[in-house]
Amino acid sequence: MLVPGDKPAPPSGALDTLLEYSAVIVTDAGTITVELYDDQAPLTVENFINLARIGFYDGLEFHRVIAGYLSQSGDPEPTIEVIDGPDYIFNDEFSRDLSHDSAGTLSMANAGSNTNGSQFFITHGVATELDAFENGVAKNCADDAVACHSVFGRVTIGNEIVMGMAERDPVIASKSGVTILSISIVEN
Repeated sequence: MLVPGDKPAPPSGALDTLLEYSAVIVTDAGTITVELYDDQAPLTVENFINLARIGFYDGLEFHRVIAGYLSQSGDPEPTIEVIDGPDYIFNDEFSRDLSHDSAGTLSMANAGSNTNGSQFFITHGVATELDAFENGVAKNCADDAVACHSVFGRVTIGNEIVMGMAERDPVIASKSGVTILSISIVEN
């Protein structure tokens, strides 16, 4: 198990999937609690948990907010126009049972197929165009022009915090975005 100060490491498959996990994301605008889907996206959840436990997300902003669509965080250098993160990437994890079918869906941001790192987003509403499946059929997610994002959780408390974030483009932002103060992981 990683602890504060450890170097980020890619997920190894060591997550105990017999437990249930949630994350409490404390921001300067309020607290957001998310249920994590470790049974359906174990590597993605392990990655998020590991980064949260070492404090990787602490102090990062929701740097990209598209009103009515999504709020994105997890980029330590949001003004640089490249996907930045923990100095590693890992593969996508898709489940037919998980969809961007409502507000509060927690998903990985990426720059194309199998480029997951630290960035994540929370949807403001239905965004099924981001799913890896369309009408039950797998999309061509190897094509970087096709949007496919790994769902790994859902907001259970605090969706109003996500929905209330002001629209923001990190490249031209003049004001700070909502900042993550800490993320704690709860095991049940």
